[in-house]
Amino acid sequence: KDLGKTSMDEVKKEITDMLTKMKEREFRQDYAKDVLEHLAKKNKVDVPEGLLNREVEESKKNKEDVEKSLKTDFILEAIAKKENIKVDPKDLEARFQQLSMMYRMPVAQIKEHYRNNNLIGQLVFQLGLEKTLDFIIDKAKMV
Repeated sequence: KDLGKTSMDEVKKEITDMLTKMKEREFRQDYAKDVLEHLAKKNKVDVPEGLLNREVEESKKNKEDVEKSLKTDFILEAIAKKENIKVDPKDLEARFQQLSMMYRMPVAQIKEHYRNNNLIGQLVFQLGLEKTLDFIIDKAKMV
């Protein structure tokens, strides 16, 4: 009853559903990783040396990992542009809701943090990459 459920069957069903969703999410993440690796191998992308060096310096990651990440970002951006994939206000609001639940903070406080630290543009960029990757995965499943 402390869990807001009236029976043990309800608790079991919720746990089963949660575990199923976790497995599906894990599979999708692994599949996305494979798709991105395939795209990076099949598409030649030159990363500007200045951008690469700046990102390596800021992220403290090795040059190869940063270059791979930038290449996939460039590829996803090109696909988003070609397929006219955009982040709309509903997508942003949904992400703020997710962050609110994840950090157990009011949505207004999450938004304020993103505004005050000039992070909304970065969040929109990330959402765009995610939407594009979802688009690619969904298309890949159909083929």
